[in-house]
Amino acid sequence: MIPTLFSGGGKPGTPSVVTGATKLGTVAATGGTKTTITSGGTQYSLHAFTGTSSITFSSGGPIEYLIIGGGGGAGSGYTGAGAGAITQGTTTITAGTYTVTVGAGGGGQEGWWYYGNTVSNGSPSSVFSASAAGGLSNGNSGNGFTVGPSYQYGYNNVVSGGGAGNAENGQGGVWDRTGGRGGNGTDISTFIGESAGTTYKGGGGGGSGWWAIDWGGQSILGGAGGAGGGGTSPGTGSTGGGYVIPSSARGVANSGGGGATAAGRQGMPSDDGARGANGGSGIIYIRYALSSQTTAEVNFIEPTYKGKSGVARYRVKSNTNVTTEGDYPPIEVTGLSPGNNYNFTVTTVADYGAESDESAASNTFQLGIAPGAPTIGTATAGATVATANTASVAFTPGTAGTGTTTYTATSIPGGFTASNTTGATLVVSGLTAGTSYKFTVSATNTFGSNTSGQSNSITANGAPGAPTLNSVSAEYSRGSVSWTPSTVGTQSNISYTAYAVASGYPTRSATTTGNSVTISSLANYVTYTFYVRATNDYGTSGNSNSATEYTDVPCVGGTYLYGPNCQYGGGYPSFGGATCCYTFYCNGDGGIAQVFTSGDCQVTCAGAVVGPYCAGCTPCIS
Repeated sequence: MIPTLFSGGGKPGTPSVVTGATKLGTVAATGGTKTTITSGGTQYSLHAFTGTSSITFSSGGPIEYLIIGGGGGAGSGYTGAGAGAITQGTTTITAGTYTVTVGAGGGGQEGWWYYGNTVSNGSPSSVFSASAAGGLSNGNSGNGFTVGPSYQYGYNNVVSGGGAGNAENGQGGVWDRTGGRGGNGTDISTFIGESAGTTYKGGGGGGSGWWAIDWGGQSILGGAGGAGGGGTSPGTGSTGGGYVIPSSARGVANSGGGGATAAGRQGMPSDDGARGANGGSGIIYIRYALSSQTTAEVNFIEPTYKGKSGVARYRVKSNTNVTTEGDYPPIEVTGLSPGNNYNFTVTTVADYGAESDESAASNTFQLGIAPGAPTIGTATAGATVATANTASVAFTPGTAGTGTTTYTATSIPGGFTASNTTGATLVVSGLTAGTSYKFTVSATNTFGSNTSGQSNSITANGAPGAPTLNSVSAEYSRGSVSWTPSTVGTQSNISYTAYAVASGYPTRSATTTGNSVTISSLANYVTYTFYVRATNDYGTSGNSNSATEYTDVPCVGGTYLYGPNCQYGGGYPSFGGATCCYTFYCNGDGGIAQVFTSGDCQVTCAGAVVGPYCAGCTPCIS
């Protein structure tokens, strides 16, 4: 049989050396509020968006999405507004950044039911070319469910029906003047990793209980909002509510809330009627399985000869004997185990059964699992000199990945980082004192990365900034300094020290908690440099800008006697080596205005006669 089978066909050619084997199955993204959940036994990264933003995929793959449009606004005295539509689906995306548009809730009508035009529909939400329509102000949902019927209560008396949810119609108003309950929203619990029946989104608003005749003291009840429009279980939404009509009021009503992902505003009663509730905003969830690599893609060059018929298949075999067949390259191999090292060979199999030799082995690589996103804990600002300009960021590691995981805390703003491989706490340094920061923590290994949500906000502590020197003056052995404090740094328990520095003289200083100070014990007739530093519980600033000042002594008028070769202050030598008598006159600013001498003569000093050869430089008044 075998010779017949192979007769005239021969052995097919061997595929060329494998050109490459790559890992598949890694999806990683950032954007929105990211958490790790478990749903149906599978772990997912879940991104939630409550406002328009974007999501960035560093690597693509299959993802799932759930989109809900914004809810419509309610008209005053009218039916509850409808919920935004819900759209759920899957797609395969490539690496890149995608816009996430979250629809806003419609505006409720202000004032009495027939005044104003502020009521509006909700806006649609969209991502990945998929969208969910906004809810309608007329009470219908964005996906076709209808408002509940109104109840006619006598002439010109109406009790409104509830708005439609995105999972059911609204209920009708009833004879006891209670507005209809809004339709329930969709149970999305399992999509976001919760037990079924926990969370609903897209409930309709409750209808208003209303009439236009004075029924003083009667209770008018707005209908309850549907689940997702104010409640988390069917029919318990709090939108709408009761209001007791005062005897003087007419036409008062509680309007139902706009249907959406959150409660619409409760109707506000007044003598002129109720205010319609605003619709709640939409929401978008995106999820994908945690990066678990169990698939490889093997590429190779086909042989020229494929056997007698020219038709062949290719068998790919791993070094662990996992095999897969395909008609052409590349071929995906599934069922691999994370953590193992793999390489592959390829064999040509002709349609009549003949097989080629195995190709050479491919490159070798390891498959693995990316770590789960950490759960962010509390961020705490450093509170000592040693921990100034730092923050301690606590977190709980997510699910373990393959191999070593590196945890990195990143500040927002600034992008300051700190990393470790042990988990629990990271200390981020380099922060600017007085600036507010939040933090995220990412977990990264060879196979991918996942990031926590944001932490609480902290204000970094640190030394104060250098003051700005404003003015300096000096005289009579003293210097006066003033400055403006810096706004940089922790603004508590700050003191300021002013310094006076001159070469060859002791440095003098003075400290205060104010913005000016006087420095004492300076030498006279010396030029000093002045500057200021600020100190708080976390350290001392650098020097302020500086200024120089000369410590002058103002002139005092009078006649003074000096001995031979004696000089006064700025320099007035004796005449002819004899004792001279100088008379000083002071001008308005304390300087010397005029100097003259009485010549070589006797002068009476302190009651004694001092001759022309009086020695010494001590002045005396004659």
